[in-house]
Amino acid sequence: PGPPAPLPAHAPRRNMPREQPSGATGLVRRAPSPRRGLGAALVGGLCLCLGPGALRRAVGGRAFTAPALEIFSDTACPYAYLADAKFRRACETIGKAHAGFEPRWNSVAFRPYLLSPELEGAAPTPKIAHLEAKHGKPFNEMGSMIQLKERGLEFGLHYRFDPSDLASGTLDSHRVLRYVDTQGGPQAAFAYRRHLMKAFNEEGKALSDWSLLLEAVERVGADRDVAAAVLEGGAYALDVKWLDREARKEGIDVSPHYRFHTPTGVHSVAGSDEEDWHYLDAIYRSFPEQPQWGNWAEAADQARTAAEALSTLGERRQEGEGGGDVGAAEEVADAAVKAYRERFLR
Repeated sequence: PGPPAPLPAHAPRRNMPREQPSGATGLVRRAPSPRRGLGAALVGGLCLCLGPGALRRAVGGRAFTAPALEIFSDTACPYAYLADAKFRRACETIGKAHAGFEPRWNSVAFRPYLLSPELEGAAPTPKIAHLEAKHGKPFNEMGSMIQLKERGLEFGLHYRFDPSDLASGTLDSHRVLRYVDTQGGPQAAFAYRRHLMKAFNEEGKALSDWSLLLEAVERVGADRDVAAAVLEGGAYALDVKWLDREARKEGIDVSPHYRFHTPTGVHSVAGSDEEDWHYLDAIYRSFPEQPQWGNWAEAADQARTAAEALSTLGERRQEGEGGGDVGAAEEVADAAVKAYRERFLR
């Protein structure tokens, strides 16, 4: 489709990122400038994660090794906001169960999944009207949105759906996310992404607003001037569109979708129904051997038991089976969660 649009001639050149540590691993990676497009994003560490063999072909022998994490989502996805809170709670839980442990990923890749491409280039539209047009029914008949507000409160999130709330395209937010990750690494990218999701879901702001994006950049310690140059020059636009298409080709059909690359293969946690216990199980799978904690294997088994019991409970509820079947599944799930808490969180 041609090269990415160049930066404007007046784009600032100071403080351009050169070398950055690749997240918690401490390995040094070459951080691409916003002008270097898709190839630079691959080399700079935002791996496509199509498997070690595919990545070797893409970057000339550099393997993408477990434990690693890919997150497919849109910055305006309300379920991705909840999933982020569940993932963070899982990280906190495992840190409490095994004092001193912190997940250290070899790579974290933030993969765009554009939910409303029809809004790109258009003025922001009322969020509720957009949801009604997308789902073909009045907002007050969307039970999933009411449930979402209730679930959010369990994780300290305050969803709102006011008549004044706006929806917009999110391409620009993903372009800036790619820049933030190259300069500040995964922690800055997580924080930037979370700031935007809160602005959209709790404050009703449109994520096409450049001033909002640049405010988020400043909050996470990235360079506002360089981010402005990214926006003005159209940098990363082709990357984001291509990665969005590739995600769909790979079979990703829902936002959010967390793909954990573990020593034994790929494990996914996707959709709106997964609990923080599913993320906890995925983290244990990603780090299967931790000899410094003698109870690691036992805790991992119990976390998996809890996750599987919660999956069964979710299936029973969706099937609409008799109350006794759902009630029995609830008892099993509650017992599994309680067993983990009593054994490892005291």
